[in-house]
Amino acid sequence: MTDATPGNRRVAGRPLFLRIFALLLGSLIAVQAMNAILVIVTPPPAPRLFSLDQIERALRGGESETFKRSEQSDPGVEQGSAPRERHIRDLLAARLNVGPDAIRVSLRRPLGPRRFLGPRPISRDAGAFEGVVGQFTIALRQSNKQWVAVSPAGPDIAFWRWRALATLLFALIVAAPIAWWLSRRIAKPIAMFGAAAERLGRDPNSPPIEMSGPPEVAEAAFAFNEMQARLQSYVANRSLMLGAVAHDLRTPLMRIGLHLEHAPKPVRSAIQGEVGEMQAMVAAVLAFLRDQEQPARRQSLNFRAIIESVADELADEGHQIELVEGPPMVVEGNRSALKSLVSNLMRNAVNHADGPIRAVLGANASVVWLEVRDHGSGIPEEMLERMFEPFVRGELSRSRQTGGIGLGLASARAVARGHGGDVTLANRPDGGLTARVELAR
Repeated sequence: MTDATPGNRRVAGRPLFLRIFALLLGSLIAVQAMNAILVIVTPPPAPRLFSLDQIERALRGGESETFKRSEQSDPGVEQGSAPRERHIRDLLAARLNVGPDAIRVSLRRPLGPRRFLGPRPISRDAGAFEGVVGQFTIALRQSNKQWVAVSPAGPDIAFWRWRALATLLFALIVAAPIAWWLSRRIAKPIAMFGAAAERLGRDPNSPPIEMSGPPEVAEAAFAFNEMQARLQSYVANRSLMLGAVAHDLRTPLMRIGLHLEHAPKPVRSAIQGEVGEMQAMVAAVLAFLRDQEQPARRQSLNFRAIIESVADELADEGHQIELVEGPPMVVEGNRSALKSLVSNLMRNAVNHADGPIRAVLGANASVVWLEVRDHGSGIPEEMLERMFEPFVRGELSRSRQTGGIGLGLASARAVARGHGGDVTLANRPDGGLTARVELAR
């Protein structure tokens, strides 16, 4: 819950870092509680105990179900150097009536402290029991020089070890969804701000971010919306000032025209041309500002039909326009704005290039695109992006036989970005320029 307004930036709710800390601490406590329950309710592991009588019978050929027995030319095991391994070797040699060099004993070393895990020999002074605990390998050399090796049957990892691994796996299964949810929860606001910044860069009039979630996120959303509001106010004030200046210029231009009626004809002709150009510039600025402020009325439109109508108008004026055939392309947008966009791009091409103009329309999963290709002299690479700035023209590299004042591409990009797309320029490898517009589907 939030309480953030332009005059009040207090945000209610628990801080995000406390939520993350509580969630992580709760997950850790839950996992440890499960481990404690398992330790309490499950019995301790029973060690595998093998007496020397069993080992002796296995070496002689018995105890087939308890031990794994194999015969080979090599003992397959080195005699252990630990005292307990030498002790077991001497006991078995005495039982089997062989020399100590005919017995090899290797006991599995413990992975941890000896008191917790690991085999060890058990020997009692009274002789009631002598044996080995855990995994081992014992080899006996027979009279035919072959070695008989025995080791406990069954898996090397005991059941209680599998149970411990299963416990860890269960804890991981429980904790993984919580970690996934937490990661998404933390990443979602970051992705939201990234998308909002991209949307603001394309359309300054995009809707503000919803102020919800933890206090830190709501505070950041509030600051972002404040920044967006200031940018919108700055752009609106600048446009208002520019529109007011352009509007007020029409009166002195009209007075100059009236005064020229009494001027000599050579002077009148020269100045009337300049006045006419200034009036055209004022009219273009006012039209540009009017288009920017016009609210967009969106509807499903056949973008190909709009392009065809502009191409037909240019063809009627004597321009060569080639539109590649294809299926209809449906977009959501404002018909008059999109027609103005296409007209600006195509008229720029026919006014600044020689030969026919080729228009290619296509689409993919996310956008509908139009490429207007001409055969002109192109534009220097360093000027391609500047061409979208108001009042910037490419006189250094293209024809000046045009009445434009440098607002066509700026207006086209504004319309495209208002429809979730963009307009870009690129020089063609074989000469000429490609103007590409993309619109969100």
